[in-house]
Amino acid sequence: AELVDLLETFGQQGLSGCQPVADAIALRYRANGGRISRRNTARALHALAQTGERPAALIDTLMAELEAWEQQDPGAEDMRPRPALVALWSLCALDLVRPAAPIADWLLGFLSSPSAAPEVLARQAHACLLFECLNDVQFA
Repeated sequence: AELVDLLETFGQQGLSGCQPVADAIALRYRANGGRISRRNTARALHALAQTGERPAALIDTLMAELEAWEQQDPGAEDMRPRPALVALWSLCALDLVRPAAPIADWLLGFLSSPSAAPEVLARQAHACLLFECLNDVQFA
């Protein structure tokens, strides 16, 4: 989590050159079996989207984690709207929607479901992010 905090600082400050931190995160999570919390997965993707960097090792790790979300919870019963929205928006911002189409579809399906949509649409900022994602997914 501390490495994700550091990566998040890069994103918040709009700093480039996060490759060493990204590599450290990828190595650490691969060493412990590749498990990253949903919150930290979303935070790491968001930080990369903010910097515009796409370090291959970390992107591969995060994409594998997103695929595991769907495999472990196909009905999205344990999913929370915020990490799902942040992850989907980040995929769009990083131009990863096309290679991650099944994941993007699954996240979008969850976010537009009767259980999640009211929570997402209740906050204007979240509703705007969802609209951006819909637009990006449509044209991907």
